Amino acid sequence: MSILPASFTARMQQQLGDHFAAFEHSLQLPSPTSIRINSSKVKSIDSLEAVPWAKNAFYLPQRPLFTADPLLHAGAYYVQEASSMCLELAINQWIDSNKALLALDLCAAPGGKSTHLRSLLSPDSCLVSNEVIKSRSHILQENLSKWGHTNSVVSQSDASRFKGLPSFFDLIVMDAPCSGEGLFRKDEEAIKEWSEVNCRLCEGRQMRILEDILPALKDGGTIIYSTCTYNPFENELLVEKFAKANNLEILQLDSPDIHQLTPKEAGGEIVGYQCYPHKIKGEGFFFAGLRKIGTDESNSFGKVKQNWISKASKKATESLPVLFDGDDLGFYTIGNELTAFPQYWEDALYQLAAQVKVLQAGCPVGAIIHGKFNPAAELALSSRFLHKNFPSLELDLENTLAFLSRQDFDHSEAENGWNLISYQQIPLGWIKKIGNRANNYWPTNWRIRMGMDELLEASKNNPIPKLQTILS
Repeated sequence: MSILPASFTARMQQQLGDHFAAFEHSLQLPSPTSIRINSSKVKSIDSLEAVPWAKNAFYLPQRPLFTADPLLHAGAYYVQEASSMCLELAINQWIDSNKALLALDLCAAPGGKSTHLRSLLSPDSCLVSNEVIKSRSHILQENLSKWGHTNSVVSQSDASRFKGLPSFFDLIVMDAPCSGEGLFRKDEEAIKEWSEVNCRLCEGRQMRILEDILPALKDGGTIIYSTCTYNPFENELLVEKFAKANNLEILQLDSPDIHQLTPKEAGGEIVGYQCYPHKIKGEGFFFAGLRKIGTDESNSFGKVKQNWISKASKKATESLPVLFDGDDLGFYTIGNELTAFPQYWEDALYQLAAQVKVLQAGCPVGAIIHGKFNPAAELALSSRFLHKNFPSLELDLENTLAFLSRQDFDHSEAENGWNLISYQQIPLGWIKKIGNRANNYWPTNWRIRMGMDELLEASKNNPIPKLQTILS
């Protein structure tokens, strides 16, 4: 690890006192690797150490080459830093997850907290995952598609655009862009980019984003604010200042000491919680909860006509096979494509799309071309997709990696027409067999770009036990 900046070291010595030596030593140790399994696709996982504050999360004994594991591409699990999974503690204590909530993950890429939220919220809730940076929004879209939930929207807009949605969301999660001090152990670039000037710039940007997004939170709604830094000006002092200026209730956890979280005080009260790597098995992370005081907690969405999306006609869907369980999903047309989205949230989607740029709503289903159904890649990955209505081809590891790399593989057992490709009984994607050849419909921008020999060698050292899938 690079030498820590002198001014950072001086501040941390002042913050931690006698505990600074233990903190400094922890930064010389290897960064823990952890994953969180997708409970809609995987029943359980054995023989791994559990992350104590997250129900479906586990530590790995060493970090594998995740690219070489098809189950990552299938959305069976997500690689996520353990401290950031403290979001689960906040949700469990501050949110009624039994209600149908409309939630926003404001700074969502690459998708760790969004996929976590999607697993924690009720099945009837709707999650909007937003990322302002265009290049990062696409990986967010990919990761949410692979996670496989239909009650999701991906958008790409600045926080200021959400001002046009007053009293809209029940929950807003903001993992703020920050000075990144909590990443020093795992990211050398974070050390090189750190400066006191940058810390102050981050503080100003964080306050601006919070002020922009607050009007979109309805009365009684909750903001969960987090950073991956230790800087009090970006953490507890900012939370206290923002709460005081806007008459917000600061939320507190019961028994944070169970998981060795450090309560952070400002203005004489606890306003948030810090994860330190010398106290927990994870990186530096801070989080706090704020509740908007008020009495109007109802969801009310006006009807806004949209040109880019419309309810699909009966003619457009009458030739579709049965694709999903339940009757809550409606089919909508976006250009020439069909997407499945919860009808309950239709008006909310229309109103949202009038203010922000929506990249994806629900689960893309496919298109009807010349009277024939052509399935979308995202459909195969949906946890609600009735896969048994399609021919399926189960592949071994080598052939699956070839499929994911869009290379030739053995498809001799496939039927003519569309076939669902699966690995360890988890659906992955599509091929269309025509005679002796098969067209691979795994998205080009998702494909693995490594050599097969390297992938196969790396797969031998995968420390993840075989997952017990929902379908097994």
